[in-house]
Amino acid sequence: MSELLSLRRLKDTGIEEFFEFINRKRAGESVQTPSHLVSNPEKSEDTYLDVKVDPEKRFSNRFEFGTYLWDKIRSDWKETLRADAGLWTWLALVYFDQLCPKKKPSNPEHYILTVGKWRIGCARDYSYRHSVLAPVRIIKDFKDYAEFFLCGTVDKPADMTSMGDAIEQVFSNQCVMRNKNLLDTVLSLYQDNLTKRVKKGAMSNPKIKRLKSGQWSQVGKGGVRRLIISVLPRLQLTYNVAEIEPDGLLKIAGEEFKESKFFQ
Repeated sequence: MSELLSLRRLKDTGIEEFFEFINRKRAGESVQTPSHLVSNPEKSEDTYLDVKVDPEKRFSNRFEFGTYLWDKIRSDWKETLRADAGLWTWLALVYFDQLCPKKKPSNPEHYILTVGKWRIGCARDYSYRHSVLAPVRIIKDFKDYAEFFLCGTVDKPADMTSMGDAIEQVFSNQCVMRNKNLLDTVLSLYQDNLTKRVKKGAMSNPKIKRLKSGQWSQVGKGGVRRLIISVLPRLQLTYNVAEIEPDGLLKIAGEEFKESKFFQ
């Protein structure tokens, strides 16, 4: 069994070095993960939380990962921890080799929490993309929906390197996440009842084009992007959609959704 690590946070200089490493690796340079930052007292510091993690523990996906970390930290949880860039960036470094896709790292905001000074230059808050904080937040606040967000699709189960389109298209939308009726409407359409994962094609980007057969493409029709980006804003002009239960919301959303392959 590997030695457990007491929870630490990266100092600004440690985050900067990790950030530089990510960009160099994304550019194709052959550079080693700066694991020394994890315990270097000049680059990181103790959180003084009574929490220890196993740096060698392997996870099959971020559902398992988030569950493990939340079980570790829940008794010491404080809401101020959500914005602790050093803490979540330190954890992303500890598990970087599992979180990083084989070809190259994802964008820096997947590992560097974009809050405070680290959000400078970002047009929006990308903290929902963070590879450690997002799974923990989902397990903590939305446990009943966690598999939908963290386990991939029916045809392509997620692994530790996958953020998943459900996080980008749904979890990032606070209007949906803060209202149970809207969130339950999304899940009623796009969550597979058996696997609890996202139905195949539910997150596809709508493509309006004529096929060689002369028919119009059906990609994205009745999907989550159409519902959240196009239909809900239009309905909000007339209805208080946040107060309408899923069955009622689907009735006013139109035939596109009730007649789609996602409706059951």
